[in-house]
Amino acid sequence: MTQNDQYNGRYRSSEWHAAMNRLKVEVFNAQGNDVDDNKKVEIAQELGIPLKKGYNGELKAKQAGNIGGKMVKKMVGMAQTQLKKK
Repeated sequence: MTQNDQYNGRYRSSEWHAAMNRLKVEVFNAQGNDVDDNKKVEIAQELGIPLKKGYNGELKAKQAGNIGGKMVKKMVGMAQTQLKKK
């Protein structure tokens, strides 16, 4: 790991987020799902958050985090179910 790979002992935030997003998509797609705006809107509706397709700059960070957190929980649940089947 080079000095450029680290910032104060941690990976740069943008690189970490990009890697996490790739992992989320990979896990979700491996389960036969597709990560798209429709899934995000569906989860937002479950949570009562007014999300629409496209730009949602009016959302609060907490709302966006709740949507992302719920997506991750669903993906982890699917991965655990898949592991139990093996």
